Amino acid sequence: VATLMRRCWAQDAADRPDFPALKQTIRKIN
Repeated sequence: VATLMRRCWAQDAADRPDFPALKQTIRKIN
């Protein structure tokens, strides 16, 4: 979860995950 949070706050917007990627990552964690 911490890694996901860091990626969401990346300085470069291109490094931030989009919503489908967030959804997929959260489903894997859950």
